[in-house]
Amino acid sequence: MLALTCGAYVSAEENVYKEDIFTYTVSGGQATITNVDDIRETVVIPEQLDGKKVVALAAGACGGSKTIREITLADTITTIGSMCF
Repeated sequence: MLALTCGAYVSAEENVYKEDIFTYTVSGGQATITNVDDIRETVVIPEQLDGKKVVALAAGACGGSKTIREITLADTITTIGSMCF
């Protein structure tokens, strides 16, 4: 079951959201990116997703990619999980 909200979709499981190539969760009004789709060589991590400040990349969020060659992080990122890249 999916519900559309402002360009993002919400999964029925644990408030998991999807916008563009990013899958993320929200806690305390802040977003943690949990997965980046492996479809672009260059990825720019945004400062916000659906109005939520992006503050973290979860463990393994970009791991194992054979496509991504360059990642630019937003200044809002304060936490990067293990094996993220």
